[in-house]
Amino acid sequence: MSSASSGFGLLERKTPTPIANLSPNLPDQNLRAVTGEVTLVWPYNTATTSLAFLLADPDVRRRRDKGQVRVQLQAASAKAVADIRLGGGDTVAIDLDGADWVKDNSVVRVPGSRVEWQLQYTDKLRLQVCYHQLDVRSYASLTVLLGADRRSASVEGSHCQPNRPRCASSGCAACSTSGGRSSDDSRSCHRRAKYSR
Repeated sequence: MSSASSGFGLLERKTPTPIANLSPNLPDQNLRAVTGEVTLVWPYNTATTSLAFLLADPDVRRRRDKGQVRVQLQAASAKAVADIRLGGGDTVAIDLDGADWVKDNSVVRVPGSRVEWQLQYTDKLRLQVCYHQLDVRSYASLTVLLGADRRSASVEGSHCQPNRPRCASSGCAACSTSGGRSSDDSRSCHRRAKYSR
């Protein structure tokens, strides 16, 4: 296991899959996971209850050839990820079980740098995050499952999240950059919550 993937228990139970190989035709999708570095975060939008981030191959040399993928989160999945303060430079392992494939028709993009499809999560999401803050690494685990009524979702996670400042828009790009991080190490948080769509 590469250094970028070390520390992720999720990857021990799944088949690591390169970002460049992502497509709707991928066999055994529910047995796979992908890992990468967050390079851009679109903030949580309370009106559309959505959040997105760009996940790039850990190897910078492979990013220009379909080495990046946009991950689109909706409803409870988006709110849960906004709450753990995912930011640029963090490393993420994300389970492909629960992902829907949506054509990436983004207007602003470098040709060839991203796969043609984006991953979209609404009903089910499992991810782990490694926060990079100075010389300190801390991990978060998050599971979101939509309820049978399709209106509520259980969100479970135990993590040590970075001490990043909050702003009026949770998960905003300004808070997702290294410049917006505090010099303090991190603070611990363990929670079990329930959100409504």
